[in-house]
Amino acid sequence: MTTSPGVAVAGDLNVDVFLKVPALPKLDVSVAAHSARVGPGGVAGNTASHLVRLGVSAALIAAVGNDVLGKYLIAKLREAGIDSRYVRVVEGESTGVMVIMLLPNGEKAIVGYRGANEHLTITREEGEEVASRVDHVHASGYMALNRDDGESLLNLLSEAVKAGLTTSVDLEGIATQAKHFLPKLRGLATYVFINGAEASELCGGVNVIECIQGIIKSLKAEAAFLKLGSEGTAVITPERVEPVKQRNVVKEPVDTTGAGDAFNAAVISTLLKGGTLLEAALEGNKAGAEACTHLGGFVPPGPTTTQ
Repeated sequence: MTTSPGVAVAGDLNVDVFLKVPALPKLDVSVAAHSARVGPGGVAGNTASHLVRLGVSAALIAAVGNDVLGKYLIAKLREAGIDSRYVRVVEGESTGVMVIMLLPNGEKAIVGYRGANEHLTITREEGEEVASRVDHVHASGYMALNRDDGESLLNLLSEAVKAGLTTSVDLEGIATQAKHFLPKLRGLATYVFINGAEASELCGGVNVIECIQGIIKSLKAEAAFLKLGSEGTAVITPERVEPVKQRNVVKEPVDTTGAGDAFNAAVISTLLKGGTLLEAALEGNKAGAEACTHLGGFVPPGPTTTQ
């Protein structure tokens, strides 16, 4: 059973197909998978599922196709206790699908199609309605890559700020494919999330910490959480940088898919419940590590089981 505060999570919702393979296939050569699993996924779906597991009510803003996969995802959201009223059904487009090939050494390769996710639209009026129902809005940067060039992302965040809510944005997608969009987030993100690889891509040859510090100053954000995997996190504010070491290192992760989404959810949950930035990072590290112990980034209701 979830409790307030409530969070609206906007971004991609996909069906994830996991294939455990001995090696990646070469051209014109097939590879037999050792096992296969199908489940809900996508950065927004994953984050919402973790929020619910942490006792935070979550409403998902996403899009699916009018197909069997879209109906499957909506059913799974409801089973997980996620509010699906803002999940749009896009006619004439397929539900997003990600095929994730997992190698024996823990590495993976992903082939994906965003499908209906690219067609998600949010008007100012819809953003205002969402903001009236929640305490925090979290959005994925992948929305900047949508067919509306990120207009819906800006509409949602603008209305949240206007309503006096805290907001957060994961710079995924923006850091690597839409750097020009970054200045448009000025004044719209209380907190920013980004991982080490994305930060390196975004900052180029510039010192990453100094670069991210400059970015949050220009965006007028309170803090950035730089996710560094097994090394932990750097909590970056305009005034200082605090490294937060990973205490729960997973020596042999089952699957790292969605670890960053679990981190985001734990940070948001902790901050909304009155925790400090450092406490939030510690909880985020813990959640990210735990997410690596099971297959898939979307967690169903009830105890997580290792697979």
